[in-house]
Order: sequence, then C-alpha cells, then structure tokens
Amino acid sequence: MSGLVRSRDEIEAIQERMAENRFYDAKQVAIRFRTRESTVERILPPGLEPIEDPVMRADVVDVGRQ
Repeated sequence: MSGLVRSRDEIEAIQERMAENRFYDAKQVAIRFRTRESTVERILPPGLEPIEDPVMRADVVDVGRQ
C-alpha cells in the first residue's frame, strides 16, 4: 500500500484488522457529524472530491496498554 488512495479490497483488509481488539484498558470517543461540502473541498487533497452527503469523523483514543 502506498499513497492516500486505497482500493476497496485494501479498505476491507484494514477494517478487518482494525476490528480485532488488541488493546487493554482502551478508551475511545468517536464523533460523526455532517458538514458543508465547501469545508470538505478545502480539506481534501488535490484530485479527491467530496461525496454527496459529507459526513466527518473525529476520534480521540487512549489505547492504554497492549
């Protein structure tokens, strides 16, 4: 894997790996929110375009011990 763009297969492999619980004492807060398309356009790297319904996600994680 290289670069910012991932194939569907790469994304699925990453999601499977991330679903495995490998941390003890982990704490996480995930916030999802809708934003303006113009905001997403400013943030995205060149060559990427926002989706129709721009939903953002912010995570704060304390992984504790492994």
